[in-house]
Amino acid sequence: MSRSEPTTAQAILSLTRRGFDTLPRQLAEQARVLKQPTRARIVGAIEASPGICVRELCRRLKLGNGVVRHHLEVLEKVGLILNHREGLKRTLYPSARMPPPRVVELIPVQQAILDEIIYRPGLSQRELSRRLGLNYRTLHRHIHLLREEGLLTVEPRGGATALFAVGEWASPA
Repeated sequence: MSRSEPTTAQAILSLTRRGFDTLPRQLAEQARVLKQPTRARIVGAIEASPGICVRELCRRLKLGNGVVRHHLEVLEKVGLILNHREGLKRTLYPSARMPPPRVVELIPVQQAILDEIIYRPGLSQRELSRRLGLNYRTLHRHIHLLREEGLLTVEPRGGATALFAVGEWASPA
């Protein structure tokens, strides 16, 4: 973005200062939210560094985590920013820019788990443990990681759990 281009926050504030009261409801709400200087600074920082994490944003703006998270919640609610989770890390983007697609790299044991679940949907953890020769704790840990990546779901079935692949992984190629 060049220096001459206004940020989204500047453009919305400029429109409201010029008396454009006919803005759609969402733009009017965004303008109201951006009148708060801290929120305008946060949006500016996110636009300058798309994909910035919350901790780095706090550091750059010299604001506390609680203050930043409160304002992020408000900004996300009115549609000015997007919050993208990557494990425990939250990355932030202007609403006009989506995060880049993620490439998930699986280690061999995770690929083996996913392969078994793809070819045998609804497999229980106990049966999967037996088929792959993994102890239950190791299997449980990898299932947890695969769930966090959004690659599988776990559904309760009586006293056991059934495992299912999600999305493009859901059916055999």
